[in-house]
Amino acid sequence: ACETCRGFGRVLGVDYGLTWSCSDPPRSWTTASSPWLACGACDSCRLRRHGFVDAGVPDPTRYRG
Repeated sequence: ACETCRGFGRVLGVDYGLTWSCSDPPRSWTTASSPWLACGACDSCRLRRHGFVDAGVPDPTRYRG
């Protein structure tokens, strides 16, 4: 994001824990015993991780492995 936009979600109070980017979701979204874990390897996960680092915002995403 550009310098103007970086951190704008924090200003708006976005709960990043409610957002999802992974392109390779778990096979079952309904298994209560298994938390939803992002793969951490797809392009979307890699872009997300880098975006949080660049913005200086903690990434609340739980990744597999």
